[in-house]
Amino acid sequence: MSSKLLDTNILVYAVNTNSEFYKKSQDLVRLHKFFTTSQNIIETYRVITSIDFYNPQTKSQAKKYLQTISQLHEVLYPTQETTEQLFDLLGKHKINSYQIFDANLVAIMIENNIDTIITNNEKDFKKFKSIKIENPFK
Repeated sequence: MSSKLLDTNILVYAVNTNSEFYKKSQDLVRLHKFFTTSQNIIETYRVITSIDFYNPQTKSQAKKYLQTISQLHEVLYPTQETTEQLFDLLGKHKINSYQIFDANLVAIMIENNIDTIITNNEKDFKKFKSIKIENPFK
């Protein structure tokens, strides 16, 4: 059985009732057991509390949601080995600007033997041949 990591966009869609991906993301988040990372938690908080977000969450709402995510899914944290994996990926791929965050997720995945990322953002992960990409909305 493969190990799978939920990307930030899935966590964000699961609270955005205006998204066409809301129901499917809710099911993924609530009905299945996956991995996620501290980075995904931080990114999700930033997005869902932003005034640009549809129906921005209060700090309290966002905290409660992310605590629930942390209870439902195992949250992985970067280590020194993650940094070494990241440096390896930086040497192998053309990584610019915000792509560093995707590369860091891949580094955490490699370190933890997670082979698949569940995301709606396929294009940013295609360069990483060591992982599989699963888009639940296709």
